Amino acid sequence: MKLVLSIATALLVVGSVAAPAATADSKAATHTVKFTTHYTDPGTRVTGLGSCRPGPTLCELRYGGTATFTGGLESFDDYYGYFHADPAKPMVLEGEGWDRQTGTLTGCGEGSFVMHQTEAHPTAVDPATGTFHFTLKWEIQPGSGTGDFQGARGSGIGTGDYKPDLSNTGVYTGVLTCRTRQ
Repeated sequence: MKLVLSIATALLVVGSVAAPAATADSKAATHTVKFTTHYTDPGTRVTGLGSCRPGPTLCELRYGGTATFTGGLESFDDYYGYFHADPAKPMVLEGEGWDRQTGTLTGCGEGSFVMHQTEAHPTAVDPATGTFHFTLKWEIQPGSGTGDFQGARGSGIGTGDYKPDLSNTGVYTGVLTCRTRQ
């Protein structure tokens, strides 16, 4: 019992010493950067297909891939996610994705963070080419930042055009709040 109390006391002392550092870091100066960046994706990979049959049923699709972002955000993007589609509701997709961005953002620095993407919707289809235009919302997943993006937060929108071979290009815009560099 005495050993347990000694360990508990040591943990409390260490915890109380570490707590002020975390509090001081949370008060670090930050600034917000607005950006627009273009991306190129050579082709999304379908990594899983669920119950997708003819008839009024829900279609499930898992995907992944890589892309390159250029502009304000210069990064390599490694992503994955899933979609559900109901053939009875054309132009409606439900799902979410996660994009790990590794690179630099002018005004913030270098590192990585994860964009959590939701509300991806096809907005138009070109029947002649089979290309569809889409929009989505993104937000930085809390706690995902590394390097200069540690503690970063931000959000924005993405738009793009998917071709029948699943290659796609588009634009992301948004704001990102990062620590002010000393």
